[in-house]
Amino acid sequence: IRLLVLLALFHMALAHARYSMMLGIVGAILLADPLRIALSERTPLESPARPAILAMAGLASAMLASAALRAAYPIQRFDEPGAAALAAIPASLADKPVFNTYSFGGILIFNGIRPLVDSRADFYGDAYLDQYARTIDGDPATVDSLFAKYRVAWTMLDPGDPLVASMDRRKGWHRIYADRYAVIHVGPNAAARLAQSVAAADP
Repeated sequence: IRLLVLLALFHMALAHARYSMMLGIVGAILLADPLRIALSERTPLESPARPAILAMAGLASAMLASAALRAAYPIQRFDEPGAAALAAIPASLADKPVFNTYSFGGILIFNGIRPLVDSRADFYGDAYLDQYARTIDGDPATVDSLFAKYRVAWTMLDPGDPLVASMDRRKGWHRIYADRYAVIHVGPNAAARLAQSVAAADP
């Protein structure tokens, strides 16, 4: 049963990266007792050989060294769709509420920005996702309602989203970035602050 559960968790981790932490936590629990039995020193026959102990100690040391190295040099994603768009966002805008395309939720979270929606659809509920779908389709009344409710200051959209054309026509909103992966618009207040910061930085 332990092996079947471990294999299922391994499959989930390969299919969806967010389950990798579950594999690490639950997998360690599942393997704890079998490893205890395998490494038990109750009888000489069950005692692990010295080379095996050294190999396990070396593996543990390598894992600790890898973890320390990753902590010292965190991953920086430059090749993921949307990474270049986020790099163009000033810090003064990044902490303001954003309306984003569903697929950009992960990269926003990875960069410390709170998305309005992400791939954890089961957390949001049908009503919220229905409102999101109508917003991304550019329904004017829904856009007005959602933007006012969440005080949306900027948007990060896929170029193919119908909302992109609506944002291009929306009064007071300005497109500040576009590539083949993402289009970014800023609202009236954010655009004014952005212009002021650019003017202040220009000698």
